[in-house]
Amino acid sequence: MTKEEDFERLWNSPNYAKACKFRNWVMQKTRVRGLEPTKENCRKYYSGQI
Repeated sequence: MTKEEDFERLWNSPNYAKACKFRNWVMQKTRVRGLEPTKENCRKYYSGQI
């Protein structure tokens, strides 16, 4: 699996608690870097483009 596939799998997980935990974690990482915590920015962070 690629990083993009992993991101989509975790972001849209049927397990609500796991999806929320992942989203909050990656959104916090983008906020720390001074970026808007959008899904696209989160995807870029997770895949290593930021």
